[in-house]
Amino acid sequence: MKNRIFAIFLLLLVICSAGTGKVTNAGNNLVLSKSVKSNTGGSFDSFVEQLYAACKLEQSGMKKAIFRNALVGYYNIKNNNLLQNNSILSVIDYSKASTEKRLWILDLKEGKLLFHSLVAHGRKSGDNLAINFSNKVNSHMSSLGFYKTGKVYFGKHGKSLVLHGLDKNYNSNAEGRSVVIHAADYVCEDFIKTNGRLGRSHGCPAVSPEESDQIINLLEGGSCLFIYHPELKTARSEYLNEASVIKWYSKQGNIL
Repeated sequence: MKNRIFAIFLLLLVICSAGTGKVTNAGNNLVLSKSVKSNTGGSFDSFVEQLYAACKLEQSGMKKAIFRNALVGYYNIKNNNLLQNNSILSVIDYSKASTEKRLWILDLKEGKLLFHSLVAHGRKSGDNLAINFSNKVNSHMSSLGFYKTGKVYFGKHGKSLVLHGLDKNYNSNAEGRSVVIHAADYVCEDFIKTNGRLGRSHGCPAVSPEESDQIINLLEGGSCLFIYHPELKTARSEYLNEASVIKWYSKQGNIL
């Protein structure tokens, strides 16, 4: 009788462990656990679905199509050896109002959403909604596309993080414009309650003082930032080449 009970207990353990479906680590590569592997079938689309679910992005309001574009660009940039801090991916969706949390910071190795936060846009980009974008010096507008984070420095806004624009058609003048990540007192719920929107920058994706230190430390030194708006055209961003990523992924299998 004891043997039968023990056998049933072991069977239940096997069944439970087979259904976990977690994202796990193996060295420096992202590896899907066996239960997720069996669902992906080696498909990049399936991988996007699994990681989107693991990071709970639907619940946090990120559209799957935006996440897919962010991943396509991230892997194209990574495969060009342009990233050093390459497990972190940040996404800003400027199609959302400034009153909404529209910055996501993800750890792709762990399959986790680390930050979901408020972020400002440029004062000439729009009021509560960002509708205008520019790569020009003194435009005071936000710039779209893919960036690589650089070094930390201390300037007029305190601790700040350099952004290197990688998209020549969208943000190549980021450094010349001093477009950086920094803290701003106008990025907070109290400002929204008083003004009906966040404050606006001169084009910088400014974040709240409460989170700025953690965010800057996390992103420093070669991580990927993707700033999205429907005005960003796939054909004009050299990093939104899906074919190259799908071809690369098909050779890699489930290890990224």
